[in-house]
Amino acid sequence: MKAHLYVGRGNSKGFLVRMPRILIKGITVASLFCTPAIAQNQATQKEDAQNQGGQADQPDNSRKNAADQPTAEDQGNSPQDREMTRNIRRQLVQNDSLSQTAKNIKVITENGKVILRGPVLSEQERREISSLAEQVAGKGNVTNQLEPKER
Repeated sequence: MKAHLYVGRGNSKGFLVRMPRILIKGITVASLFCTPAIAQNQATQKEDAQNQGGQADQPDNSRKNAADQPTAEDQGNSPQDREMTRNIRRQLVQNDSLSQTAKNIKVITENGKVILRGPVLSEQERREISSLAEQVAGKGNVTNQLEPKER
C-alpha cells in the first residue's frame, strides 16, 4: 500500500513523494533517533570551538604557520631530502621524552638543509630536537626555529 510523504523545509515549496508506508515509518523512526544525536554533536562542536582558544597545550598551530615561511610545500622532492625528513620525523615520534606538541613540529628539508619550525613546551625540548636532527642531517645542516613556550 502506498502513502504520500511531503518533502520540503520551512516555508519553501515542497513536493509529495509516493512510497510504501513501511518506508515512511522507517524514515520517521530514524529521524526521531537521529535528531538528539545531531543536536549533541553540534553542541560538542560549539563547546570545542570555544575551548580551543584557551588551552595552553594545543598542538594545532595552523593559523600561526599559515603566514610563516618556509612551508611543507617547500620540502625538497629529492629522494635524499624525503629520506632525511622521514628519519628525523621517525626519531621524534619514537622519543618518549618529547611532548605531543614537540612531535608535531614542521621538519622541512631542502638540498640537505633542515629547518625545524613550530612550538615546543620548553627550551630543553628545543635543544633535544635540534640534537636529534643534527644526528641525522649532520652538524651545521640544521636551522632551529623552534619556539619554546615555557609554562
